[in-house]
Amino acid sequence: MQGLIPGMLPPTDTLKTNLVFALIVFIVYNVAGVVRNGFGYLAHFLGPKIGGFPWLFFLFLPIEIVSHLARPVSLSLRLTGNIVADHKVVGVVALMVPLLVPLPFLLLGTVVAIVQTLVFTLLTIIFIGLAVEHAEEH
Repeated sequence: MQGLIPGMLPPTDTLKTNLVFALIVFIVYNVAGVVRNGFGYLAHFLGPKIGGFPWLFFLFLPIEIVSHLARPVSLSLRLTGNIVADHKVVGVVALMVPLLVPLPFLLLGTVVAIVQTLVFTLLTIIFIGLAVEHAEEH
């Protein structure tokens, strides 16, 4: 919301801030998974035990690692991209027609900030929920 004040940038305007937020989420959901399920949580990286395909672990392991490493990258890039795009649109419109025309875009910026907050929070909740669920065979 700080970015709606002319001349001020929000903290989420830079990738480094968003990456730190996403890394905190990454650490929290992995720690929550280990705390809830013990080190059996790490067994899900090797693939499902149901179905009897333990020899496919060499395929599942890299896929799961890349999948989990992509989560903080996705969270941070999504948030940065949407916030930066919002401010670029408002800036261009304000330069073209500076009087009263940027007002609807500022209101749209408020909606963007609220939606991005909800998306980041919802994805964090989903990641934690997936990490702490107790699978029967893992």
